[in-house]
Amino acid sequence: MKSILAALAVSLVAVVAHAATDPLTRCAVAEMKAAAKKTNSKLKCYTNAAEHGAAVDPGCLTKAESKFSEAWARATAKGGCGGNIVGPLDQSTVEGRVDACVRDLVTTVAPCGRINGVCGGVCPAGEFCFEIGVGCHGEVEPCRCHTSTTICFPTTSTTSTTSTTLP
Repeated sequence: MKSILAALAVSLVAVVAHAATDPLTRCAVAEMKAAAKKTNSKLKCYTNAAEHGAAVDPGCLTKAESKFSEAWARATAKGGCGGNIVGPLDQSTVEGRVDACVRDLVTTVAPCGRINGVCGGVCPAGEFCFEIGVGCHGEVEPCRCHTSTTICFPTTSTTSTTSTTLP
């Protein structure tokens, strides 16, 4: 039994040592770390804005972008970056995926409001975050928590309305 454990330990050390020296693995790890840091940095920008009830600081987002670019350049400068089965993942592809992830998280878990031109976020129980535009009586209905999923739409007549229920 001890010899089996010893052989297993030696094999595991060999695999870990190989992974640490394999250029493709080193590059992939560095690229993943850069993407993770960008995601975290951008989410912090949105978190700070939500905490203070303010718009997100463009300087904060720019700093996250530039740090990602620097980290990506360092990772690829070391060599060994060979892409994946589908094809090479370049910086802009990874950046786009990170930005989509951040946008999805922010519009899903942030307080209701417009974020990067998208209405979304969390509302109290029984309310829904959406934007009507102009309400049934001509009032402006911005992106906010609404207590009903039923919206009125004016018909061709100025005195009647139709309604629909949002999903």
